[in-house]
Parts: sequence; C-alpha cells; structure tokens
Amino acid sequence: MRPGTPSAARLEHTGESMGGRGGRAPRFRGRLEVIPLGVDTAVLKPGDKPALKRRLGLHPACLCLLWMGRFSASDKADLLPLVQVFARLRHRFPRARLELVLAGSDRGIDSVFLRDFAQQLGVARHLHVLTSAPASERHLVHAAADVFVSPVDNVQETFGLTPVEAMACGVPQVVSDWDGYRDTVLHGETGFLVPTTWADCTRALDLAAPLTGGGMLDHLASAQSVAVDVAALEAALATLVQQPELRQRMGAASRRRAVRHYAWRAVLAHYDALWEELGREARRAPLSRHTGYPAPEQFEVFRGYPSRLLAPNAPLSLTPLGRAALAGTHPVAAYYAGSGIALAVLERLLTHLHRGTRTVAQLTGRSDAEPRLRHLLWLLKYGLVTEAHGDAR
Repeated sequence: MRPGTPSAARLEHTGESMGGRGGRAPRFRGRLEVIPLGVDTAVLKPGDKPALKRRLGLHPACLCLLWMGRFSASDKADLLPLVQVFARLRHRFPRARLELVLAGSDRGIDSVFLRDFAQQLGVARHLHVLTSAPASERHLVHAAADVFVSPVDNVQETFGLTPVEAMACGVPQVVSDWDGYRDTVLHGETGFLVPTTWADCTRALDLAAPLTGGGMLDHLASAQSVAVDVAALEAALATLVQQPELRQRMGAASRRRAVRHYAWRAVLAHYDALWEELGREARRAPLSRHTGYPAPEQFEVFRGYPSRLLAPNAPLSLTPLGRAALAGTHPVAAYYAGSGIALAVLERLLTHLHRGTRTVAQLTGRSDAEPRLRHLLWLLKYGLVTEAHGDAR
C-alpha cells in the first residue's frame, strides 16, 4: 500500500478516530493487498464498430463518445459539465461527426435534465440516452465506442468497473483522476486522467448529517464541491478526436492491459497466490489466545425503552390463566420454540407459584438466575403470572 493513496488515508483516519475516543491511535503496520475486480475478457472484447454503431442507431462513420453507468449525481457523477464539453467539441470539430452516448440506469429524472440541457446547448440531436439497453448487450455498447469518458466526482465511486470494461473492449479512457480510476487507467498509455480539485469544505455537511439523515443528500452536496477540470477534459477528448492513430494505439494497449491484469483468470490467480502466502505465514506464526468477539449490550442500550423495570423484590403470583395452564386445561403457547424458553422450566416456576406468592429473587435464585428471569418475563408476557399485591411468603 503506497503512502498517500486513498486506502492509506482512510486507514490513517480510522486510527486517528479510534485514538480520539480511546486515548491511543493504533497504527496500521500490516500490508494492504489490492486485488482488482475482474471482467470477462471473452465477452468484453473489440468488435465491428461500424456494425455496432448501426445497431445503436448511429451513423457508422461517427465518432462515438460513451459514458456508461447510473444517471445519478447523488452517487455517481454530475454529467452536465460533460454535455457542456461535448457541445464545445461539436463546435470545434464539425467534420468529426461527434455523437455522445449516455448509457445506463436512471432511478430518478437525471436523464431528463441531461436532455433538457443538451437542448439548451443545441446538441440534443447528437445526445443519445440509453436507459433501456439490456445488461446482456452492455459489452456491445462498449465495443461500439471510440472513446470512453467518465468524469466521476462522488465518494461512492471507488474501484470503478466501467473503465476496465471499456479497456477490455479496446476503447481508450478519459476519466477523472479519482480514487480507483488512477490505479486502473494508465495516463498517456491507455487513456488520460483528468485532474480533480477539492478542499476542506464539508464540515457544515458533517454537522448537519444527523439532522438530514446523511447518505445520498450529503454525498450529492459534497460531490458538488469536487471540480473535474473541464478544460483538461476537453483537451484530452480533443486530442483523441484529432488523432485516430493515438486512439488505435491506446485501444490496443488497453486490451493488453485488461487481459493481463483484469481478466478473471489473472484476478483469481492473484487471490490464490495471496491465499497460499498467508497460509504459509499462518503456519509459521505462534498460536495466539482467542480474546473473543465483542457482544452488544442490549439491555444497557435499550433499558430506557420500557415504562418500568422488574425489580428483584417484586412479588409474583399465579393468575387464573396460569392455574389453568398448570392444570393442563389451558394450552401453553409454543411461540417460544427456538428462543431458549424451556417448557420444563416454565412448569417448575408455575409449580413454585402454585404454592404461594414468591419474589423474583426467590424464584430466580443464585445459579442460572438470568435464564430463569427470562422465563419469568415470558410468563408475565403471556399473562400466566402477575405482580402480587401483598407480602411474599
């Protein structure tokens, strides 16, 4: 794990947070092995671009820029700047026959905003929004493209699978210099990384998170403060528009990289090698004493929920229903099956109470007090026992 990487920074932050609460900041002294997600390079592969473009309803000689992913500024990317850059490229290179394909799922109305914005910029006829393409044709859409573009700005985009899918199809990538993207896309070799800018400006969002519920709203707000350099984005795309030889060279390098590093055979081999290495280290390491697992303290956490708590000196007595149950004339519910409630223990408690009123402490005793207390509460729950008025014997 390289110092300064997002993974290293997250581990350092976790250690600092734990130190702030517990007084010591544990440092990560181990090794973080990075194994990528894999893709099926037998399916995701270069194809007949003119034929695939016709299948998408595009002119076979057009130059297709592709975005693939969710249409969601809340957890993926704000695509309006990309549409703006596309409009400028259309104006700069009218003979290139540029078309922008945005393909993926739309859980809201983001695609509507994109179409409206394209209409305002005069490029609506050249923007193709595909929200109904089946997943089984995803590889065909990738293979039809000439350039893949992904200006993500959201903290939820971590590894980023779509650039690797484009890579496997021999399509150069122009993507944000953001988290996992910088590990997969080789700048100047398989594509271009576009600089991103952020600042320490989310403290108000952090303070408001408990009030707003956090999640997508916070991520959307913070992503809106992440700037993907639109000038650099336009320059990278313009370079590939003007240089078909570079597109071809980057596409070939992309395919080689995908097969070597991201095909499932390579990914699984990495897992196998790591498993073998860790197994050898485990066999050499001395046995350590198991310290157990942390357990939730449910009563301490939720003790304020009930109206009152059952006291050890509370006197209990049978109800008429309890007497009938003990006599066998009232069935005892079987809902307790599997919950640790035993019929024999219930019968013993009912028998003790049949002899007269007893306190909780008298009924639970010293050994196995907690299980017996649960059984008493079960009897109270079903109305077989009640708190008595008067002294316990």
